Amino acid sequence: AADDEKPRDADKRAVDVPGYPQFKIPSSAPDSALPGIRYTVQKGTFQLLINNSSASVVYALPMEGGRVAVSASNLIFYGPYPNEKTKLNENIVPDLVRKLGCTVFSFQFDGLGLAVSDKPYWFREAGWCDRALTARDILAKKFALEPRKLILVGYSGGGGMVMNFAGAYPDQIEAVAAHAPNVVPPFPGGNKIKWLMMVNRGDTNR
Repeated sequence: AADDEKPRDADKRAVDVPGYPQFKIPSSAPDSALPGIRYTVQKGTFQLLINNSSASVVYALPMEGGRVAVSASNLIFYGPYPNEKTKLNENIVPDLVRKLGCTVFSFQFDGLGLAVSDKPYWFREAGWCDRALTARDILAKKFALEPRKLILVGYSGGGGMVMNFAGAYPDQIEAVAAHAPNVVPPFPGGNKIKWLMMVNRGDTNR
């Protein structure tokens, strides 16, 4: 675009909206400007029933000085992509716990989750998103966390999964970060969820 070209309406609207998040760390910043490892990690697993079938919930909790970190009340649900039986130790997930101090949890689905439903796992009708909210409540009670709305993170099919989750329960969701999602749900009534959607296949970045 030419230097003197005026911003598009959508760009101007994003800047003018009160409360619109402004990034503090530009993409050109050195790695030393990014958060460093601050927390240790406590991992665990528990079982939940989805449509009368047992499903594993895996979680990673930030610890500081041998205690649950104050920031642990920021709960993130990580949406696994097809065939990913996540252990929360790949991609950016560990840094969400070790550097940002968030609690992360996820289901360990086999394949597309058809073991618990006759519908693919990204469908609300499959029953998993209700149980994700139950898992959130179990973790909050177990570790005496403050009740807060969920943050959702997912990649590819997992990105579509968390976006469908937000579409089904917008009042329960604070923010969504979807990397290369395959589904964008409708919001006919509008919503106040904070959204970050990225498509960068073939590119390596932070």
